[in-house]
Amino acid sequence: MSSQHGWYNKNQARTNKAVRYGSVMRKSKTAVRKAHFLLASMTSVVIAGCGGSSGSQEPAPPSTVGQLKVSTTTPGDASNSANRNGPIEVVFDRELNPSTVSSEKIVLQNPIGSIPANVTVAGNKLTLTLPQRLARGTTYSIDAVSLQGKSGETLSGTRLLSFTTTTEREWSKPIKVDVSGSSSKPHISVDSNGNAIAAWRQNDGTTGAIHYAR
Repeated sequence: MSSQHGWYNKNQARTNKAVRYGSVMRKSKTAVRKAHFLLASMTSVVIAGCGGSSGSQEPAPPSTVGQLKVSTTTPGDASNSANRNGPIEVVFDRELNPSTVSSEKIVLQNPIGSIPANVTVAGNKLTLTLPQRLARGTTYSIDAVSLQGKSGETLSGTRLLSFTTTTEREWSKPIKVDVSGSSSKPHISVDSNGNAIAAWRQNDGTTGAIHYAR
């Protein structure tokens, strides 16, 4: 009886050991599966993070368009003895876009208001031709609106230059008055801006009339 009981104890011990071993194996396999799942999840997160969105855009490169700058002016900026007859010239550091130049966008003005001027452009130079002499001892300024260079360059502000005309009296360039027929009784007058106006009587042999030139 005791031998049977000993055999039974040995078998029972083997059985218990096998049960414990099986339990350990099952736990190990479960741990391995969990580790595989966790590794796969981390890999997916890394791939998703690195891949980015297919619709993402790279940041735009910085603009390479430079700034339009004034190089020289005639008369000089801040001059206090500028010639009253013009012309006025502004030279820039690069070629201008002619479509951005007009008499409406390049404005000559004094404290009273704007002064009409014919504006032309040639390469990098603006020229303002005056229809009459400027007033003596008066401050003028020139502003540009929406002026651009040929490649789209823009000014940092609108003011191109300012100057004050001379207080000295000076003669403008002489002009030739075309007079045909018989002329008489010439007169010279000067307007408020110092511009001389000539008037005379002229007869073409049939009709007499008064003519003038400025």
